[in-house]
Amino acid sequence: MSLVACHERNLENIKKECAKCSEIPLSYAAGFAYSNDFSKLTMRELFCQADKNMYIDKNQAKIKEAKQKRQAAENHGPFSS
Repeated sequence: MSLVACHERNLENIKKECAKCSEIPLSYAAGFAYSNDFSKLTMRELFCQADKNMYIDKNQAKIKEAKQKRQAAENHGPFSS
């Protein structure tokens, strides 16, 4: 299984668990970097790249969540039927 597929599976599992207990909202962000993609980097630099990718993932998740909240508010606003 690829790292991306593993990340997506973990994300789906966390969403399922969160749906069971909405009192405690959880989020999940992960970042990774393949050494083959960054062959000239040191291990420290590779970890820094993975960390940057984690923050990109985290920001994308926040944007997606905000969009979903906005759409839910629009669908259930005062003028909805």
